[in-house]
Amino acid sequence: MFVLDPAYHIAFFSVVTVLALVAFAREASPIELSAGGLLAAMLVWTGVFITDEGPLLSPADILAGLANPTVIAVVALMIMGEGIARTHALDPIINLFSPLARRHWLLGIVSALLTVALVSAVINNTPTVIIFIPIIQALASGARYTDHELLMPLSFGAILGGMTTLMGSSTNLLVAGVVIAQGYPAIDFFAMTPLGGLMAAVGFVYIVFVLPRVLSRTRPTPSRPDTRDDIPAFATEVAIGPDSGLLGKTVSGRRLQDEEDLQVIALRRGRDLLVLGQPQTLELGDRVVLRSPAGPLDDRLVRLISQEQVTGARPAPSKDTGEQETIIAQMMVTPNSRLVGLPIAFSGITARFGLKVLAVALHRGAGQTRPMTTPLTAGDVLLVAGQREQIHTMAYDPNLLLLARPTRPMARPGRAPIAIGIFGLIFALAAGGWLPLAVLAPAGAVVMIVMGCLTVAQALRAINRPLIFIVAAALSLAAGLETSGALDLLARHFTVFAADGSPWLILVALFGLVALATNLLSNNATAVLFTPLALSIAPVAGIDPSAAALTVLLAANCSFATPMSYHTNMIVSVAGKYRFADFLIGGIPLLILLWITFALFMPFLLDYRL
Repeated sequence: MFVLDPAYHIAFFSVVTVLALVAFAREASPIELSAGGLLAAMLVWTGVFITDEGPLLSPADILAGLANPTVIAVVALMIMGEGIARTHALDPIINLFSPLARRHWLLGIVSALLTVALVSAVINNTPTVIIFIPIIQALASGARYTDHELLMPLSFGAILGGMTTLMGSSTNLLVAGVVIAQGYPAIDFFAMTPLGGLMAAVGFVYIVFVLPRVLSRTRPTPSRPDTRDDIPAFATEVAIGPDSGLLGKTVSGRRLQDEEDLQVIALRRGRDLLVLGQPQTLELGDRVVLRSPAGPLDDRLVRLISQEQVTGARPAPSKDTGEQETIIAQMMVTPNSRLVGLPIAFSGITARFGLKVLAVALHRGAGQTRPMTTPLTAGDVLLVAGQREQIHTMAYDPNLLLLARPTRPMARPGRAPIAIGIFGLIFALAAGGWLPLAVLAPAGAVVMIVMGCLTVAQALRAINRPLIFIVAAALSLAAGLETSGALDLLARHFTVFAADGSPWLILVALFGLVALATNLLSNNATAVLFTPLALSIAPVAGIDPSAAALTVLLAANCSFATPMSYHTNMIVSVAGKYRFADFLIGGIPLLILLWITFALFMPFLLDYRL
């Protein structure tokens, strides 16, 4: 072991903080790997380099985030939310929208978005949005709106609802967990409701009456169906068989003979990757990687690939012995899908559902030369072929989101009342302060599994592994920043910068800083990293620590300006055909509006002075 001056420890934790922020923002490598690397770096540093008083942090301190009670509560709430989704417990409410929309389409849309906001106050936002996407699509089809104009408001409505109660989002629970870990009194269940509710109400008016009009000017134009910003670019690897429509065609450069809209990405003959700059004639056994927008590719795959390849899905069990129709559908990999990290060949889609995966749109643009063997990530879209009944069965699988409206009514399994009862009891006990949520949520999750609302395997798939790792790493990093003195140094500089210590201006500036960070990083990482900073600033500036924590909580929920800032944004970005710029155009005004609302009403709704 080597004794180092405290300044070196401050420098180390400052540098790894910057590196962690960059890694979490870019996601060039899996979150689990980045977070694990961060934990390993801190373990090695604190084990090798110590202070005059001994190790800065013990291994138990660094790894404490993995067993943090708040993290356990968040995991349990994910499982309970999955139980609500699996049992279709919200169907009675959902089924009210169609007749309401037929009588008054605007009232139906407003009611649906308001229900999303209210449900998101107590249930995880991701399953809520997945449940409501086909509902919003159905409402849009009966009104003057398009999916493009309503799906972003759906995501934003869920985020707004999540900032109104402690149970509303994992972000809120993580802020509360850091507050307790820092030795401050726990945040009350409804502590953020007055100010958060007002901000949500202001934001709701914007997403209902302003945002659809803004998005109407950015929607894809029918005259340009092949615009790559509007439609995901699908790629597929085709084996040239004896019946293939591609056999004998010429590839010149990246163009395929007689197929203007198809781009050739790669051509393999045996183990050789052929040079595309020279004309090549496709031979039996060749493998060609094709890329095209969604519209043209749907038709061309059916026409160019042999009929056996397209309709090779096994038939669904049915009493009908007649030939069934083969249809093509687009399905997106959801954030918590078990398919994440698996190539299509090992996804089990064909074996389990009998669907043929024709092509994939990799939303990050990587792996285009080997699209069918590149590991899937959340947000990737699969183009699948199968019989209608098989597509409908897949539409209700939590691993893939069907990017179209289901044509049959949602089922109503008998476990729905049990799931609602369990969740309602947990909510009531937590809101009443009878027991901590960290105790109630795991109990509720176990009871849901025991009562058959979902299986153990389904519960495990509902857990967001990246969230656990990123929170564990961020909590450890926050402990290192505090113990080394880096946090105190940053707090003093921030206080001096914010207009000579004006408490109101410091909180307004802090809100803006956190709101900016949450759109560049994930909301959960922002919450865990900035809450210790806020708590360090508070006593120096004469601010109530709970008010500083609530400022971070509300600002960290303002994930509106980028698609990668929140899971639901990423989900609707594909379903609604949004570009990155669409989130900037639609989300930044909402972020600024909520910032102004916070600045104006915070002095009246938050006791922020010591």
